[in-house]
Amino acid sequence: MTYLPSRIFVDKSLSDEPWVYKILGNLPDIPVNWGDAREFQADILRQIKISPPKESALLLQRQYGQFIRPCPGTKNYLCCGYQIIDFAAGCNLGCHYCILQAYLNFPYPIIYANLGDLFSQLDTLLSRHKGVIRLGTGEFTDSLLWDDIIQLSGKLIPFIGNRKNAVLELKTKTVQIGHLKKLAHNNRVIIAWSLNSKVCIEHYENNTASLKERLEAAANVARWGYRLAFHFDPIIYYPGWENDYAETINLLFEYINPEDIAWISLGAFRFMPKLKQLIAEKYPKDRFIYEEFIPGLDKKMRYFKPIRIKMYKSLYDCIRKFAPKTCVYLCMESTEVWHEVFGYTPVKYGGLGNMLLDGFYGK
Repeated sequence: MTYLPSRIFVDKSLSDEPWVYKILGNLPDIPVNWGDAREFQADILRQIKISPPKESALLLQRQYGQFIRPCPGTKNYLCCGYQIIDFAAGCNLGCHYCILQAYLNFPYPIIYANLGDLFSQLDTLLSRHKGVIRLGTGEFTDSLLWDDIIQLSGKLIPFIGNRKNAVLELKTKTVQIGHLKKLAHNNRVIIAWSLNSKVCIEHYENNTASLKERLEAAANVARWGYRLAFHFDPIIYYPGWENDYAETINLLFEYINPEDIAWISLGAFRFMPKLKQLIAEKYPKDRFIYEEFIPGLDKKMRYFKPIRIKMYKSLYDCIRKFAPKTCVYLCMESTEVWHEVFGYTPVKYGGLGNMLLDGFYGK
């Protein structure tokens, strides 16, 4: 499942960056062009106005800003408040519903290869912060998709393992876990999988691992001492959804001991308005975008509230049959929906961030 581009473009400002040569060394037979990343991006964007790109390029460029920043939640919905490690942008797993299609206008994946700066910024952040920080890398790409190429987790996991005030979550739909086995995570790292119904995985998650493969991989990393997390996001409404998601949850707990799970999140399908047209053009046979949606408080299109509540309650009831004590939370939902689904809000536990840390520590 390793991404193999047909060409690599490297920004010339990275000529003294050791990570660049590590990446290129892991892709030895692929042509490399050095130049100005901004000019390359501009050329590609001009070309795609004429015709779609036919190659599969990879761009290595410099992260000029901060590698680490807060999750871009909205004030109208409850956000978990974790910090994003922004090491790459773009993904080739081909999920039809992926919100990145509406956010990123560049057709090729980008890796920010000045990763030495990432660790300097992490060191500064963690040295100054007194409480526990939850960090994650799965916001703008898949956390493990690039790992055979970049080998980032080989340094990032031990780095976090040596810090008492950090928890790292790596989210994936792949099974690229072999390199995780002997890393010194020191019980500070969560490996998380996005899950969905088999129907959704088969129809809308083109290049991802199957449900069974994900769960087998999760069982393996649990044996290596990692904590686990699972994210049912996006939950998609379609005829038969209730039985299909129940089947996924039943299979989840055939493979996984609830005590190994730090948390499980639930999030209904939501999208920026322009994503509907992008999906319609790219995947004309898909029908899930033609359900009834209304604009949410964050301007994203959402299912009607009663539908979301019904889906959340259904999945939550199924999970509770197997895992009565596991932390389950809603991703980007209102306090009203929390009350309807759970009968409480995270305020009961001191906020959603504290609630998740309690789940991580098994409280």
